[in-house]
Amino acid sequence: MTFRGAVFITCILGHYYLISGVTALKPRISVVDKAVVAQKGSTVTLMCSAKRVRKLTTSSSWEFNGQEIKKRNNKIVIPEPHYQTNKRKGNFTLTIKNVSDTDVGTYTCKVSKINLDAILEAKENIELSLQDEAVSVILPVVKALRSYVVTSEGSNITLTCIGRRVKELDTMVKWKFEGQEIEESSNKKAIVKFLPKRRGNFSLHITNVSKEDIGNYSCVASTADFGKAIVKETFIHLNLFKTVSWPRGTYALPMPNSGCPITNEFTWSAGYHRQDTEETGPRSSWSSPLHLKGDKTPTQITQHFCVKTIETGGRLWPSGQYCIYRKGTCPDGFQEGEIKWDDEDTKNDNMAEGILPDGEYKKDTTLQFCCRSDGSAENPIELPIREPFFLLKHSGRCQVVLGMRVTEEWLFWDCEDRENKNSYNGEVPASFITKDVKLHYCYYEKQ
Repeated sequence: MTFRGAVFITCILGHYYLISGVTALKPRISVVDKAVVAQKGSTVTLMCSAKRVRKLTTSSSWEFNGQEIKKRNNKIVIPEPHYQTNKRKGNFTLTIKNVSDTDVGTYTCKVSKINLDAILEAKENIELSLQDEAVSVILPVVKALRSYVVTSEGSNITLTCIGRRVKELDTMVKWKFEGQEIEESSNKKAIVKFLPKRRGNFSLHITNVSKEDIGNYSCVASTADFGKAIVKETFIHLNLFKTVSWPRGTYALPMPNSGCPITNEFTWSAGYHRQDTEETGPRSSWSSPLHLKGDKTPTQITQHFCVKTIETGGRLWPSGQYCIYRKGTCPDGFQEGEIKWDDEDTKNDNMAEGILPDGEYKKDTTLQFCCRSDGSAENPIELPIREPFFLLKHSGRCQVVLGMRVTEEWLFWDCEDRENKNSYNGEVPASFITKDVKLHYCYYEKQ
């Protein structure tokens, strides 16, 4: 389309204007939030931005319910606009302090651009309302101190949850067992303590625990708010030691400083192996803390093992992401693998005694592993938790075990420097294997 002479054309609904034969663009406004909800007494800032504007040719203003806001005082603050000249953008704000009922309404951000003999104007509305006081209640929070608790039959145990944003005047606390509210009885008593700073300590004391007490408990906190109850709940599972036993099969575990886990079903066999590591510029090292039993120096690493040599056991190993040592045949669900250490060649002082995992214990060392990756490490598995024990890490994190706190630990072997023959095959624990070897262990102890 061609225009001749001085022509003035406007399109009210569109963005394009023709002024003296030149096409001009109307400012384009956008707002951060078209509907703003504020709490009474708070401070709120309304914001809008505009494109196609320059500081020298642009003016801005704010309106409230159609009337321009001219008064700037301690309640309403309109800062100077901020322009990005290179991008032809501008930002405009209006701040309202101590918001009250009289501030509720429609606010309009208005931007005008002077272009030759015409004024190009754009505006956008923002609705300000007050938050309904009926829904402004601070929601309570409850969290179990331990989500999985294991105890002995006949013992006394206390289940505990911690409350926040709670107070005695408006918060009611109760305990449930398998979804049913617990009434105080001869062996169950609830204790509720409200503390300063809207905190609470809520506990359920159970005496002479029996099989009938095993199951799912929940701590429930409810806050009354204008006739409507706001309820928060946290769950705790209670179990007995003797209901959890070591899985069937033959295998071995790293021995912790505390010794092999106590069990009534069988007796662990034990053994140890000492590896002579590189003696020239020795760099063998270990994590701190380290709960693995055995002496360790920069030139020697000794490991102890708990070995299960009989098939007895009530159930299979659960799905997950972890490794154990092989003894015989890997239990169902595991895949085999091995790591070979090229130990120190000069005056090698390797030594092995007792019952050990499958492998080769000579001047060099080979250990056989059983690893599985048929579940998520984040999905808790159930194993005996009366005593500390180790698994070997197989993925990016240690396998979660119900009722246990886990610490990741490691050993680093500085292997033979000359013509190093370290190697691995099959499924092995999370490790770093080059001319040196680093293995990652998972240490479990009761929460």
